[in-house]
Amino acid sequence: GYKFTEGPAVNAKGEVFFNDVPNSKTYKIGIDGKVSEFLSDSKRGDGQAFGPDGRLYAVAGGEVHQVLRALRNEHDLFLIVSVASGLGLAGLGAVVFGVPLALAAFVAGLAVTESPDAAEARRRMLPFRDVFAVLFFVTIGMIIDPAALGAGLPWLGLLLALLVLGKTLPGFVLARLAGLHARPGQLAVGLSQIGEFSFVLVSILLAAGAVAIEVHAAVLATVVLSIAGSTVLVRLFPAPAQGGLEQPGRDAQTA
Repeated sequence: GYKFTEGPAVNAKGEVFFNDVPNSKTYKIGIDGKVSEFLSDSKRGDGQAFGPDGRLYAVAGGEVHQVLRALRNEHDLFLIVSVASGLGLAGLGAVVFGVPLALAAFVAGLAVTESPDAAEARRRMLPFRDVFAVLFFVTIGMIIDPAALGAGLPWLGLLLALLVLGKTLPGFVLARLAGLHARPGQLAVGLSQIGEFSFVLVSILLAAGAVAIEVHAAVLATVVLSIAGSTVLVRLFPAPAQGGLEQPGRDAQTA
């Protein structure tokens, strides 16, 4: 049977192709509904799509995984290859499919994380995490047009309100109903943010002329405010009682 299916893609004939990533196989669903094996070794192919030339292109990290495994004891080379493979896949995706480099880089990062050695790659990247985070916020600050942000204040207010109504309140209610061993308010606030992917999507929409510059500025401001705000607000909740997280209803029982 299948272990984990991913990457559905449809060709001009209406045939559907998908990958069974752990088993490293690609299957085809014909127009008659029958499933057949298309590739017996897909190199652990994951996401895929048909290019303008009609060929099926897949993000396959089999070779990358083998190289990373061979370089585990070579710290510097392991780190360089991990980053370079992601950037290379991002460049290839941008050239072949014509998608923005930022979106291609996101997908390439997912491909690298499919590796069994991904945990080791993430561990060795930790010293650079804060640097990348700082660069991300510096970049956001540099591309926000103050004039456009002023014109987009109504959009900013609307986005923040939707964030509270669509994420914070539902998160709080669901946490209470589920009886999670966590503070519902803190959990809801911690989840109340939109992140880097929103920045990528709105940049694509701006380049395509689908959104105005003031909407773009409002979304970027929402990204910054939601991330910074949730980071600060979650720390305002009292620390867990000694011995672990407080149980639901404990305060009501002891009050």
